[in-house]
Formats: sequence, C-alpha cells, structure tokens
Amino acid sequence: MVRRLLLSLLVLFVTSGGVAHAAEPPNQNDPCSKNGRNTCGTAGEGSYRTYRYGPRWFGDYRRVVDDVSGGMFCIDLRFWYPSKAFKYEKRSVASLRNKAGDAVSATNLRRMNRALWRYGRSNEAAQQAAVMVYVHRLMGDGAPGEADPKALSAASRTIYTQLVRDA
Repeated sequence: MVRRLLLSLLVLFVTSGGVAHAAEPPNQNDPCSKNGRNTCGTAGEGSYRTYRYGPRWFGDYRRVVDDVSGGMFCIDLRFWYPSKAFKYEKRSVASLRNKAGDAVSATNLRRMNRALWRYGRSNEAAQQAAVMVYVHRLMGDGAPGEADPKALSAASRTIYTQLVRDA
C-alpha cells in the first residue's frame, strides 16, 4: 500500500513537473541558438541573464529586416532567435494576437507604441532590456513570471519603472 502510494506520487511529480517551463519553439534544433545564445548575429543591444526560466536575451534584435535600422522587439517570448533567413517583414498590427490567440487590446497597443517610440530606439543595453520586458508583458505571451521586471538588472528596473509611468 505504501509502495503504491509512493509510486503514484512519483509518477504524479514526474508527469506534472516541479516548476513551470517556457513553451518550446517548433524547432528544437534552431539554427540561431546554441546553449541558449544567439548565433545568427541578430541580438542587438541588451544582455543575457539567467533566471527562473534559464538563460534569456533581454534586449532587442537588429539586422533582421532589411531596410530597418535600430532595435526591433520580438512579440513571442516562447521562441528563440530570429534569422534574416526567416524573411520577417513589416506589417500592420491590426488584429494583433499573441501565441495563445488572445487579441492585444488597443490600449496595450498604444502603450507598446509609446514605449517603443520613446524608449525602444536606444543603443543602451539596460534601456532595451526594459523595453523588451514591457513589450512581452503587454503581449501576454509568456508563462506566469516569465516577463518579470525582477529578472532585469537594477539599471533596467529603474528604466522599466519610468517607462511604465510614461507609457
């Protein structure tokens, strides 16, 4: 009886997992990722930080879309690194939805627009990291706590607080 109970608890623990995990991208062998780091040269201003969800790029991406200079920000926290080969392009944000299919509200789009215009055109790593977390919080595309300002450096948290007040 005790043995059966312990076995059941072990199976429950193994199948349910002990901690929340980020969603897996569709390609486990992403050509732009090695050991959780960008290998395609598209990481721009920012830094890698290791936190509850493992190593993560906190910052922008550059040189992904031809004829677009400066920082661009991913709107799907669940995927890895962008490559120019993926043929990204500019498009309208009308009816923008996150990976779960939830619509991004007009209010969040306005806030995101303000944050990207006012703060997201920087060459400062701390600032770009703050914008990245803010964009993902507005997108609602991460697991609980995945887009957490507490994962930012002290300098980025200060900027994040200003950004939230401003946007």
